[in-house]
Amino acid sequence: MKLILSIVLFVCTIHFRKNVSAFVPSGRGEHSTVLVNEKLYFLGGWSWGLSYAMNQLFYLDVSRHFTMINIFSLPWTDLSSIPGLTNKTGAAASVDETTIFYIGGRHSGGLVSKFDTIS
Repeated sequence: MKLILSIVLFVCTIHFRKNVSAFVPSGRGEHSTVLVNEKLYFLGGWSWGLSYAMNQLFYLDVSRHFTMINIFSLPWTDLSSIPGLTNKTGAAASVDETTIFYIGGRHSGGLVSKFDTIS
């Protein structure tokens, strides 16, 4: 009986942790989005109630199957912990194979910044 109870609690804990720790980006506008190798990369933007550009970089892997029924099941990946990201909003984004260039917009860094999707 103890073994069965332990297994049930273990499975419930894994399921709960999986749902709670899923990264889901907040709503935003004026972000930059670009498609690189079946991944939609999003940088910055404004969120309602904030007076500054968001310092978030994340992508949605569109090569994986997902549905819009459960937003927590979307294959989002948060890259915001990468050092050296520039806060930008309203910037133009361009891709050169695997490097994303962000140009202009309102920002906290240089006029042009880049992000290498490989390294």
